[in-house]
Amino acid sequence: MSYGKQLGILRKPELWLNVAAVIFIFAAMFSVYSYFAEYLGQVTQMSGSWISVMLTVFGVVMIIGNLGFGQFLRKSVVRTVLMFPLLYVAAYALVYWAGPHFMWMVIVVILWASVHSGGLIVSQTWLTAETQEAPEFGNSLYVSFSNLGITLGTAIGGWFISNLGIHQLIWSGVIFALIAFVLIWIKIKCFTPAALGKQIFRNGTFDDQLIPSPPGPMAYVSSYNELFKEKTAPWVRWRKTFKTVNT
Repeated sequence: MSYGKQLGILRKPELWLNVAAVIFIFAAMFSVYSYFAEYLGQVTQMSGSWISVMLTVFGVVMIIGNLGFGQFLRKSVVRTVLMFPLLYVAAYALVYWAGPHFMWMVIVVILWASVHSGGLIVSQTWLTAETQEAPEFGNSLYVSFSNLGITLGTAIGGWFISNLGIHQLIWSGVIFALIAFVLIWIKIKCFTPAALGKQIFRNGTFDDQLIPSPPGPMAYVSSYNELFKEKTAPWVRWRKTFKTVNT
């Protein structure tokens, strides 16, 4: 495929909604995780040894959690992506509450890692689903904008620590997660046909028997495309209908 055709996918407004969602998902993840050790050390009063143990546990749980989110995506891509930022908000609420409590924080770290593990596969599935015409270019977009999200999240997280204190750091992640949720909701609302929209929100599932196994980011794209095969925004369809009637 020529470079011109690859760049042509950048004209898709739905792609940029997905890109923006990916940026804010990563910002939500890393605005807090980048200061994981500092939070546990200053808020929870954990020693360096305990922080090392928590980091190890976090990594192990992420491996297991990644497999779990793969199964969720096999059942429903849209519903999993839509619910992910809300799961992060709930996880951060627990982290904020459990922060000063040592034993509760140990448990919450496991829950936090379980949610955090889905960020990579969920965001990559969401973005690459709109770049099927140029998959390699889509992967490069994912890497670039995910790094932008990490940079943004880390910078804003540092600002929260400097101006509001380490315990209030959690709210930066909550804000980013809510923004990501709004962007995903707009994408679904504006680029999903009404009939499919009812199916998503009433049943929360669809037929994806043809998805290959084992799961990976690209394994869910066929089902995603079935959901979004009609990608004309509602107002565009209405405008075309209005012009036809008047003609």
